[in-house]
Amino acid sequence: MYTRLLRMVVGVSVWSAGTVAAAVSITIDGRIDAAEWASARHITDFRRTEPMTRESAPAELATEAWIVGTPAGIAVAIRALQPPGVPRTRQRTQRDADAVVDRVNLFVDFNGDGRTGYNFVVNSANGIIDAALQNEVAYNKDWDGEWQHAISEDAAGYQVELLLPWSIAPMKGSGSDQREIAVYFDRVIAARNERYAFPAVLLDEPRVMQRFERISIDQFQDASFLVTPYVVALADLAGDVQDQKIGADLFWKPNGDHQLAATLNPDFGQVESDELVVNFSAQETFLTDKRPFFTENQSYFDVNMPAGPIFYTRRVGAQADVDAAVKAYGSFGEYGYGVFAAEEDTEAGGSFSMLRATRSNETAHLGLSHTHADQPLRGRSGDVLAFDSRYRLSDTMTAQLHLARSEVKHGANTADGGGRRVMLDHDPIGPWSFFYLTAITGRGYDLNDLGFSGRDNFRNFYASATYRGSERPPSSLVLTHQYFADLQHYLDDDGRHLFSATSVSRDSQLRGGGQLSLAYRFEDNTRDDRFMRSFGDLRTQNRHVLSASVQRPRVGTAKFGRSLELVAQDGVLEGAVVTLKPGMTYAFSDALNVDAALALSHYDDWLLWQGGRELAGFDADWIDFSANLNWIIDTRSELRVKLQSIGISARDARPLQTDPDGVAVASTATVDDFALQNLGFQIRYRQQLRSGADLYLVYSRGGATTELGGQAVTDVFGEAFALRDVDQVLFKLSWPFAR
Repeated sequence: MYTRLLRMVVGVSVWSAGTVAAAVSITIDGRIDAAEWASARHITDFRRTEPMTRESAPAELATEAWIVGTPAGIAVAIRALQPPGVPRTRQRTQRDADAVVDRVNLFVDFNGDGRTGYNFVVNSANGIIDAALQNEVAYNKDWDGEWQHAISEDAAGYQVELLLPWSIAPMKGSGSDQREIAVYFDRVIAARNERYAFPAVLLDEPRVMQRFERISIDQFQDASFLVTPYVVALADLAGDVQDQKIGADLFWKPNGDHQLAATLNPDFGQVESDELVVNFSAQETFLTDKRPFFTENQSYFDVNMPAGPIFYTRRVGAQADVDAAVKAYGSFGEYGYGVFAAEEDTEAGGSFSMLRATRSNETAHLGLSHTHADQPLRGRSGDVLAFDSRYRLSDTMTAQLHLARSEVKHGANTADGGGRRVMLDHDPIGPWSFFYLTAITGRGYDLNDLGFSGRDNFRNFYASATYRGSERPPSSLVLTHQYFADLQHYLDDDGRHLFSATSVSRDSQLRGGGQLSLAYRFEDNTRDDRFMRSFGDLRTQNRHVLSASVQRPRVGTAKFGRSLELVAQDGVLEGAVVTLKPGMTYAFSDALNVDAALALSHYDDWLLWQGGRELAGFDADWIDFSANLNWIIDTRSELRVKLQSIGISARDARPLQTDPDGVAVASTATVDDFALQNLGFQIRYRQQLRSGADLYLVYSRGGATTELGGQAVTDVFGEAFALRDVDQVLFKLSWPFAR
C-alpha cells in the first residue's frame, strides 16, 4: 500500500548553489541590534489605515521595520513605540486566538504573484497567529507553520523579531541569488482601535495582495529532511479499553522549489475538539480541520468551484483511520504541480487522491485539478475535473472563471453534472468596492466524495457593495463606519424561482476599542427543493432577520460581548425565532483567563422533516453554553479546558404534510415531543520540549442522546452534563530527527 502511494509522487531533487551576498547572522531574541540589522531593508513610512486617513504616524507612535534574507530564513524586526500614556495590553493568548491586544502583523507573498500570502502575527505578550490567504479572499487560520519569534518591552514601546525559515512554504525559483517577495506590515494599538501600516492599504480590500510592497532580498539554499516519530497511549475509561499506537511524519525539502510530506499511521487525538453542532437540515455542516498534516502548506490544494471546494480534508479519515497519506508540491518556473494521496484502513475505508497543475504570471493564473475517491464498502467512487483561472484585467479589476465536471458511480448507477462560475472584483480608487458573481450547476453535479458541495441544480446571481467611511469627529463614540449591502437570486436549473435575498449591514469601530455591528436581511422565499430530501418541494414563507452585536476590549479584568438576533416569518409572530447571545471573558492575570458564552433561542414554529412527505412543527427552546479556561503558562506550555453543552426541548408537536403544491397542511400522523442533549468536554495540556518535539496529555468526555417526551429546557440542559459516551485519556509524545 505504501509503495503504491509513493509511486504517485513526482520527486524532484535539484540542488543549485550560486554566489550570494555575505551571510547575515541574526539572533532572534526580541532585541533589535543595530549591527545585526545594518544590511536589512529599513521601512519607516507607516501610515494610519484604521481609521483610514493615510496620515503618517505621530512621532510618539512611530513604527519601524527591517527585513533581510539570511541562511536560516527571512528575518524581520519591528519596533513599535507606545509611550506610558497609551495603555498597553499584555493578555496572553493561545495560538491563533483573536483578541483585542496590541500586536504587529506581517503578510508575506513568497512568490510575489498575488496568489497565496502567509500571515504572521505577534502580540505584545508574545502570542502568535499564523494563517494562509488564498486568492486574496480565503483566510485560513488552520495553517500552522514552524517559525521563530521573540519580543522585548521597555518604557518607550516594544520590539519584535521573527525568523521565517526557507522551508516554511513552497517558493518558486529558489535557485537564484535574489528573491522578489511582496510584504505588508502593520501594528495595532488596541486601546485606541488604531492601525498603522506599510503600505497604507486596507486588509479587507478585494485586491489587497496586489498592493503589497515588492522588495528584493538575498536568497539562500536550504535543503532539509525531517522524520518525526510519535507514540500514543489511549485509555478508554467508558469502555475499559487501552490502546497504543506508533507512527511517524516525514518532511523532505530537496530545495526551495519542491517539498514532500508524508504521514504513516497518523493519530490526531491531541487536536482541539470541534465545536458541537446540532443539524437537522438536509445540508451537511462544514467543519474546519486542525489536523497538522492536512493544514500544513495546504493552500495549493485549496480549489473552490461552484457550490464548494473540490478537496475537503475532513473527508479523509471520516469513515476509518488513515493508514498513510502523502503530498508533494513544487514548481518549475511559472508551472506548479501538486500530488495528494491517502489510504484509509483497508477493511472499512477508502482511497483518495488529487492531482493539480498550475501556471502563473503577473496577469493570469491557470489551474487544472483532478480528484478521485474510491470507497468500496459503500460501493461508491467519485471523480471531479476542475479548471480555475484568475485574470488581472486592470489595476482595479480582477476576474475569475471556474469550470468543473463530476462523475459519481454508486453501485450500477452513474451520475454526472457540470458547474461553471464567473466572479468579478472591482475596487476603484476611493471608499467603494464591488463584487459580482454568477454560477450555474446542473443535475448530478456532486463534489462530496472528496470535496464539499451544498447542492446541485441551481443558477445563482450575487452582487455586493462595500463603502468605507472616513473618520468621525473626535466627539463621536465611533471612529469609523463601514457599510455593506448585497443581493442574491437563486433559480433551479429549470428556471423555477427558489429564493431571493438582500441584506444591509453596518460595522462600527468604536473609539477606545471594540466594535458594534447591525444587520438586516430579507429573504423572498418561494420554495425549498431540499428540505423534503427527495419527496418534493416545500413552499416557504418570507423571512426577516435582524441582528446586532457589540464587542468591547478588556478593561481591567473583564471583557463583555453580546448579540441579539430576531427572525420573523413574513413579519408575524408565528414562526418567530429570538436568539440572545451574551458572553464575557474574565482575566485572573495576563496568562490566565476564562471565557463563557450563552446562546438562548426560542422558536415559535420549528419545522422538522419526519420522512417522506411528513413534517412536524414544534415550539422549541435551545440552550447552548460554552466555556473555556486558557492558561498560557509560558511560551512552551499551555493548559486549555473546553466545555460545551447543548439542551433542546421541542414541545407541542403539530403533525404536518405537504400537499401536491408543496404547501404544509395538517396531517393525521403521530408525532412526539422530544428532548436532545449534547456534551463536549476536553482538558488539553501541551508542553513543547524543543522545536518540533511536543508532549500532549488530553482528557476528553462527551456524548449525545435524544429522548421522547416534552421536558423543560433547563432540565434537559442540566442532564447533558451526565453524558459519558466518550471518556478517555490520551498521551502523545513526538520527537523530530533532522538531517
